[in-house]
Amino acid sequence: MRISCIICGNESFKVKTVNGYNIYICSDCGLHFTYPMPNEKIIEDFYSNYKDFRANPFVSYINGKQNYKLLRKYGLTKKNKLLDWGCGENWFVNSNKPNKWIGYDKYKMWDRYDGIFDFITLWGVLEHLPNPVEELQELTNFMKKDSKIVLKTVTTESNIPFQYKPPEHLVYWNYKSMEILFKKAGLKLIEYKPYEMIQDSDVYLNILLRTVPKKYKELITHQLPKYVHVPTNEVIVIGEK
Repeated sequence: MRISCIICGNESFKVKTVNGYNIYICSDCGLHFTYPMPNEKIIEDFYSNYKDFRANPFVSYINGKQNYKLLRKYGLTKKNKLLDWGCGENWFVNSNKPNKWIGYDKYKMWDRYDGIFDFITLWGVLEHLPNPVEELQELTNFMKKDSKIVLKTVTTESNIPFQYKPPEHLVYWNYKSMEILFKKAGLKLIEYKPYEMIQDSDVYLNILLRTVPKKYKELITHQLPKYVHVPTNEVIVIGEK
């Protein structure tokens, strides 16, 4: 069955089925996406008990600090008005504690938001959205000229493998599909680069050894420090209105 890409509208082809969901790849922009998308009830039920074992509270805290340092080179200060959209447990805001930053997540019911923001961030959010074009277009209504939007999301172009895992991750991005998304939202793409994070070394080793049989994995030890700075299968993308 051939369907239209949810980003560029060109023909897309089914490549596999995962967890009962079909995965398609666009023949033109290269986007990987789930089709049909799960409905809102399925998504809401999934996130009502959602927990990412790879993101313990301290790891989330120190990465929130790192992400602020990363964005300072693009002009972000604690005096700016910032919206962290899809904030989860609100670690990015809580790690830095500025008065003019707020976090919003419709499944966690953090702060409501209105007005115009200097920065809007989406840390690990875009891959979860069933309607990314509509969501990004809506967010630009809360931006002024020269406001910036910052995304971190899964890419299909990394040397580090990624996993299809609907209904958690629904869309998997590359540079071309991201460029089309930003254009449709009226944004200029100004940065697209690999993302590195700080991770607990035990969690990192477990990820690296995910295909190793349990009986062998239990025999493997390491001498890594408690926390390590590691590459990921994600990119950080920055756009400007």
